[in-house]
Amino acid sequence: YDILIEGGNRINAKLVPEVLKYIAITKYGITREALKVILKDEWSELDFAYFVSYMNDFFILREDGRYDFSHKNIRTAILSFTDVLTERHKEIFDCSLKLDDRSLDDEIIYHAVNSDITEYVVRNVSNINASQLEEYIFNAINPTFAVNFTMCAVSTGNKKAIYFAIDNLLTRYIRENNCDLAQQIIMLCKPFF
Repeated sequence: YDILIEGGNRINAKLVPEVLKYIAITKYGITREALKVILKDEWSELDFAYFVSYMNDFFILREDGRYDFSHKNIRTAILSFTDVLTERHKEIFDCSLKLDDRSLDDEIIYHAVNSDITEYVVRNVSNINASQLEEYIFNAINPTFAVNFTMCAVSTGNKKAIYFAIDNLLTRYIRENNCDLAQQIIMLCKPFF
């Protein structure tokens, strides 16, 4: 973290810490276009390119154009200095929809879960691998997201989402001995048993 911040201060002390934080909260990185949209007037194409080139050992460029860290430890270190996580996830979610890049569906779902946008997750439950979605939900910032997801699934009558809640979320809560949340999901899904 200190090395990246020191390098960033030499190039653009305002831009670089923000870029690092946005990369850190993603699952698999973020595109240059998304950073440009999110950071608006703070964005500098030249400073970003120079920083990534200058600190190239710390970054990878994925085939789909996303910039990511070369190691998980870098992400962990930067996340420890990152604030307003839910708001940052929401900004990336909104930006991803605006850029309409369907190749990033799993990343969009990840940000929807972490910014509490349950309706989007319920609507798109079939667009992502069930075990991956389960992990996103159980590692969400909001620990009650699973219950909110189930409530939204039941209220909209989305059968795929309801079955996901029963098969994946309820099963996991039972396996982890979390009786309180398991009971809440059972009560919400009772008409479907």
